[in-house]
Amino acid sequence: MVTDSSQLPELRLLGDLSRALADGASASTLVGLGLRRMAEILEAKYCAVVLRNEHGQARIEDLWVRGRSEAEQRVLLEKVRSMLSGLQLQPARLSSGTLPEGLVLVEDVLEFSGDAAEIAQALGATWGFRSFLGAPIVESGKTRGHVYVIYEEPRVFPPRDTLMTTVLADQLVAALRMSRQRAFSDQVIRQLPAMMALLDGQRRLSWVSPQVTAWFGKDESELLGQPVLELLATVTDLDLTQRQVPEGPLRIDALPMRLPRWHEGQTSYWDLVIEPVGPDSDHAGTLLLAIEVTERADRVRRDQEHQARQRQLDRLRDDFVSAASHELHTPLASIIGHAELLEDGLEGPLNTRQSDFVREIQLGANRLQRLVDDLLDYAKLEAGTFSLSPREVDLAELVRQAGSSLWPQLQDAGVRLVVPDAETTLEVLCDPQRITQVLLNLISNAIRFTPKHGDIRVTLASGPGCVTVSVADTGVGIEEADLNRVFEKYFQGARRSVGARRGSGLGLYVARALVEAHGGEMGVTSVPDQGATFWFDLPLGPQP
Repeated sequence: MVTDSSQLPELRLLGDLSRALADGASASTLVGLGLRRMAEILEAKYCAVVLRNEHGQARIEDLWVRGRSEAEQRVLLEKVRSMLSGLQLQPARLSSGTLPEGLVLVEDVLEFSGDAAEIAQALGATWGFRSFLGAPIVESGKTRGHVYVIYEEPRVFPPRDTLMTTVLADQLVAALRMSRQRAFSDQVIRQLPAMMALLDGQRRLSWVSPQVTAWFGKDESELLGQPVLELLATVTDLDLTQRQVPEGPLRIDALPMRLPRWHEGQTSYWDLVIEPVGPDSDHAGTLLLAIEVTERADRVRRDQEHQARQRQLDRLRDDFVSAASHELHTPLASIIGHAELLEDGLEGPLNTRQSDFVREIQLGANRLQRLVDDLLDYAKLEAGTFSLSPREVDLAELVRQAGSSLWPQLQDAGVRLVVPDAETTLEVLCDPQRITQVLLNLISNAIRFTPKHGDIRVTLASGPGCVTVSVADTGVGIEEADLNRVFEKYFQGARRSVGARRGSGLGLYVARALVEAHGGEMGVTSVPDQGATFWFDLPLGPQP
């Protein structure tokens, strides 16, 4: 392969700039290197970079003089800056042909005329500036300044010099742009509350962010080349030595680490992500990113501890409910039975006051019986031993019977109950005992929250494949915030019952569970201070 020798100098410059950029050279270092190499390639006495601000004012950013030390060049740079601060360069004589846009070409500064003549004479006499070629520095479509190649004698610039200067200026601009982008990236990385590293094909550290060296308390030379899991094993109690970093992504959530220089070596928690970057090959590299999540981990741990305590409390409460309901069942049956014996007069007639006492005993015992039934069903539901005994029954008759059994409670509350009339019938397949329990629960609940002289209405409506039972009251209603929680176990809500009694918080929970066991659904609608309507659906067909 034959290479044009005229292109070799610019290729060498490009290689020098690329190596310097890879080694982390700053923008000023890249400019100095580029000017020195351009001066050598074009055999110029001076090379300079002149930039213009937004107001068009020019400033020499850097200057290279062959044969001078760096200290001498810094002094010379300041002097030239001062001398050229008022010079407006206007070419006196250009080379033949049309120049590319933005290119400046002056073959002899001594031919300047007008206001610039005096300064041009000084440049020529004092510094030996006689001819120069300026290639534009173009970024984002705008000319920001020029790279100048300056000679001590008048010069006719051949096309090769024009082309070479323009190409070299473009290469320098590209290198500067990459340097600024890397400087920006480095600044962003330094500000991140995270650690970053790159791993080679053997999953060893090939680059680390400043946070890694700072928080691990180690020099970069101590870290580079170290297997990543071996490094992490030194700051965590988790056994990572046996784990292999996979070829694909790896994530470790809330990894506990004790970094020597982070939070005084106390345990902090980090989300760790190890993910390949670039093409799928061993040479593409792998990115390691660690983000501190101590606050989140502490919050999760507190939530888990709270949930564990809550589960323990629920378990203790459930055990108590189960034990208490079973213990109450037998003596309660005895109370109800003996009250019925007294009411029937088997032990002799009762006077009016005694009859009132028996009636109060029966009211209280019936309420307690419904509560015990709820508790027993709840215990069975939680234990998974609940079962149904469905058969064909008249749902309207179940509603009428439930209303009749609650007649003493309705009288005591002064509330009117409206149920389907005796001519209404509606056959459904259900467990009559369980559906009666649901009806008693909903109607009793309505009585508790309906003021005196209020109404409770139970209606039946047949629909496609199901029947809907609604229990509507004219009571205090339910706040909107509580509507989604009324069926939660032990939930009491913000509303207050009309009387002094409060429920167990299990009635509606059990009622919905009984309906759902039938393949139905239960819900509620309400407007505060205007009443509430509880409804449930029962399928008309056979239950699965």
